[in-house]
Amino acid sequence: MLAKAGLLSEVKFTAGMFMQMLDVFPFIKKENFIHQPVVRDKNIITSIGFAFGKFAQLVLNELGLDVGESFMFPVTKEYTEDELTFYWENDDYQEFLNELKEYQN
Repeated sequence: MLAKAGLLSEVKFTAGMFMQMLDVFPFIKKENFIHQPVVRDKNIITSIGFAFGKFAQLVLNELGLDVGESFMFPVTKEYTEDELTFYWENDDYQEFLNELKEYQN
């Protein structure tokens, strides 16, 4: 929704999404996508679902609340780009495209 609203056009961001979506939705800028659990760029904070604690910590810090580094199950692992790159299998991707057609009319 942030991308569709144009809020991600000039910032780096992350999301727990399949890479094929970058080809399907032209409003998502592929060059701004970062394979990290949480990305903060300018005044936008984005995250993959499992990094909800770090996301919440950064949002609360922006609001002036210091909740410390161990707030709400922090992300303690360093992830590689490959670990945070997700692809649909061909059949699942085709199913997504077929379902998407219902909403494009």
